[in-house]
Amino acid sequence: MAVTGESSYEGLRQRIIGSSNYNILLAVLAISVLVGSFSALAYTHFNWEESDRVVVNGVEFRWDTLNDEFDTIVVQDHVGVPLAQIIEESGVEDPASHEYRLIAGDGYLKTVSWSDMETGILSADGDEDHDHMVVFGSKAKAYWVYNLVEIEVV
Repeated sequence: MAVTGESSYEGLRQRIIGSSNYNILLAVLAISVLVGSFSALAYTHFNWEESDRVVVNGVEFRWDTLNDEFDTIVVQDHVGVPLAQIIEESGVEDPASHEYRLIAGDGYLKTVSWSDMETGILSADGDEDHDHMVVFGSKAKAYWVYNLVEIEVV
């Protein structure tokens, strides 16, 4: 029996592309990945909370008056208020026995020890994209929390 050109084409197409059910599955998976990626991006963007205050142990501090109310130091080329001073002012008892959860407006968070807090500052001198942040002298930049809205005592 002779094989026609069209039949050999169909066979080649089946071997290269696969069955139509397989293609539909791939398309559905690709769309799912795109929708999931967009959803994560939209969630982060729309849940961004900017605040003119930072809450530490239930006590609110205004970013615009922080440098006027406390001593300032320079850490990693940023001017700010020592975190140890803020923790003391917020009334934390025995600060060395706690860890501290730093929470950004978009939900990003890092947990650090008291020894890390002693090397860090609250800085409001960043650029417009990285304003209101925690800067550490002893930690990698991955621990610098931008758009800081709260410090929880753990």
